[in-house]
Amino acid sequence: MGLVNKVVPDNQLMEATEEWCREILKKSPTALKMLKYSFNADSANISGINQMALGSLAMFYGTDEALEGKNAFVEKRPVNFSRYR
Repeated sequence: MGLVNKVVPDNQLMEATEEWCREILKKSPTALKMLKYSFNADSANISGINQMALGSLAMFYGTDEALEGKNAFVEKRPVNFSRYR
């Protein structure tokens, strides 16, 4: 499932964690929220599925964050989600 990405010695744990955090912070906050919802959908039954569905609808209806992703793709430039944190 990709839940373990890297195994490091104890003395390198903080450095490896910060490296992953920097990589994750480059991603869309809404996409990360939906990923969390998808994990909950499996274990929280109808409540988890409801969260995922409502979150998807909110995302679908044209947030500024979604427009940034679309515009970056169309303009062939790197996406910048930093203002949505």
